[in-house]
Amino acid sequence: MVEEMEQALKEILPFLKWHSPLEYKKEVLQHLLGMTGTSEGCSRLSKHLLVNTTLKDLVICDRIHEIQEGGLKILVNLTTLPTPKAILTELTQKEFIDALLTLALDKTFPCANYVAMLLSNLTKEEKDAKSIFTSMNQNNNLKIDVFLDAFCDLKYNEKCELHHIGNLLANLTSLKEVRLMLLDKEKDVIQRLLPFTQYSESNVRRYSVAAIIKNCLFETEFHEWLLSEEVALLTFLLLPLAGPEELKDSENEELPLDLQYLPPDKKREPDAAIQIILMECIFQLCATKPCRLMLKDSGAYYILRELHRSIPEGEEAGRELPIENAIQILIQDEPEAGKDNFREVEIPEDVAKRFSEQDAAMNGEMLALKDSES
Repeated sequence: MVEEMEQALKEILPFLKWHSPLEYKKEVLQHLLGMTGTSEGCSRLSKHLLVNTTLKDLVICDRIHEIQEGGLKILVNLTTLPTPKAILTELTQKEFIDALLTLALDKTFPCANYVAMLLSNLTKEEKDAKSIFTSMNQNNNLKIDVFLDAFCDLKYNEKCELHHIGNLLANLTSLKEVRLMLLDKEKDVIQRLLPFTQYSESNVRRYSVAAIIKNCLFETEFHEWLLSEEVALLTFLLLPLAGPEELKDSENEELPLDLQYLPPDKKREPDAAIQIILMECIFQLCATKPCRLMLKDSGAYYILRELHRSIPEGEEAGRELPIENAIQILIQDEPEAGKDNFREVEIPEDVAKRFSEQDAAMNGEMLALKDSES
């Protein structure tokens, strides 16, 4: 079976040249796309440097959108799984990355969604994100500000939603330089992204913005500013987690104004993975005493309490831990002086290992969402 597949690839690849007849290219691309429908097929194809080189050339050189789309779909599937180093090196060469970045920002390009997906896949590793960010900075037309504009403008490309640009931006926020750009207090950058935590049309967009926020919260010195009225981050984190439950008047009065007396048809964020990442954001905001006190005074506990009660029996896995962690911090007494910054407290090795294992398990569950749309 393996030998037959190898022989078939040798026979069909010559027909994938950009100048080959259209029908030949369409047929070959359909065959390769079918192979990427299984993990075994993806694994086998991803090891063929020539396959990836040929597809890369088609995406750049072919002027027929149907062919470009076919090549992009295959590359997206191949890079969703762990990709061999040689292939990643080939696909992250500057010439190809510059071409992809340009196509992603082309307002008339009908395959821009797949370009954004591919760029998202190619920036999953921090070193690749750094390389691609460097390429972006070398061209004023490709800078991260332009991608932020494209993401925030829902009509930027009338043929493509560009939800996956959010995943690209989320991956780039693994870099401190990018986080600091988004947290620039002189510009309304992070503020432009926050409303998308409630964007009902796309799970991918909501997830990616939540991931961007989570990564930016590693910059602890910005927490108080983010919780201030100037940004009002807490409202954008809590509102998706709030449901239709009726709270007491005394509880409502403690909440931020936009969270008070929500209507009985208020819908809670339906996706468990997004709930988890929003909870992780709230947990990170509890790192320092001033921010913990702000959260305690905001009535955040009441939203989290109702969220915890709303989890259906049998669906607790993954969600209960981050909710309970945040609730515990919000209801407990403040620690003694010198231990009130949780980022500076030494964590016992066995506890740190358990948290690491739990975090890895939750991140594994989230990967399925990052490159799929609903």
